[in-house]
Amino acid sequence: MGRRYARALSSGNTVTPSALTAELRTTIGVSVILYFTVTNVSEESVELEFEGGQQYDFAVVERRTQRQVWHWGAKRMFGGVPRRRVLAPGEKITFLQPWPATARGDYTASAWLTSSSHKAAATVNVALRELPGAWLKNRTAG
Repeated sequence: MGRRYARALSSGNTVTPSALTAELRTTIGVSVILYFTVTNVSEESVELEFEGGQQYDFAVVERRTQRQVWHWGAKRMFGGVPRRRVLAPGEKITFLQPWPATARGDYTASAWLTSSSHKAAATVNVALRELPGAWLKNRTAG
């Protein structure tokens, strides 16, 4: 369901491929869960540097209007202490968050690392034909 890609990083006049790939996927059941996975695809360890406690973020926009309907990190407070996280070669980290969807429709969900040293981001389209958990409510109502 997700889309994978590696992003190139620019350093002066040299463009080098990123050591990281990113994937965003969803599951829709009682709620919509977003899974953001970042993988170190290089043969060396990668040290991710974060300026504070936030390591990732999620946002959802309505596809037709491009109106943002949800931004996970917007109203959250994160500690200001810089952090580092090392990813070994081939190591993956997955961040997951439930998205509190409130309306049917077609959306694009995005996730990204908030690292100051390495960039990784991914998007996935989400088509909600009924609200999450509606099948459960309909089943128990009958």
